[in-house]
Amino acid sequence: MITKIISAGQSGADRAALDAAIKLKVQHGGWISRGKPTEKGPPSGTYQLLEMVTEDHTEQTLKNVMESDGTLILSHGKLTGSSELHQKLIKEHNKSCLHIDLTDKPIFLIASDVFKWVIQNAIEVLNVTGPRASEDPEIYQDTFYVIEGVLLLSLLNSGAGGNLSDDDLSEYYNRVMTLPRTVDQAVNILLLALDKETMEIFATRSEAHLNSYHRTAGTLIIRQFKLLEGNEELIESCRKFTGRPELDAEGAAMLILEILWHSLRQTRH
Repeated sequence: MITKIISAGQSGADRAALDAAIKLKVQHGGWISRGKPTEKGPPSGTYQLLEMVTEDHTEQTLKNVMESDGTLILSHGKLTGSSELHQKLIKEHNKSCLHIDLTDKPIFLIASDVFKWVIQNAIEVLNVTGPRASEDPEIYQDTFYVIEGVLLLSLLNSGAGGNLSDDDLSEYYNRVMTLPRTVDQAVNILLLALDKETMEIFATRSEAHLNSYHRTAGTLIIRQFKLLEGNEELIESCRKFTGRPELDAEGAAMLILEILWHSLRQTRH
């Protein structure tokens, strides 16, 4: 079970991890260089960070690596800059490390993968790092979702999840588990949700027969993925995929079904 989240409090991934810990009332901390320099100035008093006697960023990085049981590095794509430094120091000191490319899978699958790694490596104090907000404007939100998911899994697995309200759990599952933001995420969620028999039947249908699913599976996708209730990111992803800016919720649902059908057909051969 994760008992503490630490980071250097930098804008972006570092701060998102601390905010997720604070939200779920998990202990947090970490070391920051003398003068508390961050991209957005000194961190607020909200964060329980300790200031080092040196301004050396490398020493700060090493301190957080050594005082944790493992380091999680999150990024959109390959590592660069300080994230690359983190990985190098971790290898030099033979510490547990997991790098996750957030573009590979839906957030809830990533949270599950990270949790498995946490269990396998008996990690209680987790150091989290990644790009700054200026390097990747989307890193904060995605890191927050991942760490929130990992902590929820950790708390529920340990039995400590009894302190979580139903609203906390509902918010997470509704936002992350069932609200994909891209076409790929939507298809991946359906692949996980459908049983083998249903997938086999669907895969054997002809392409011309897909329209018959409009009122059944199509309606379910619209409702489950909230295509008429504000999930504009998914609709926009469908529009970009098809090159059709006029695509509506029904069209987006049918596109997702078509891609799911093609995916299932490919795995059968």
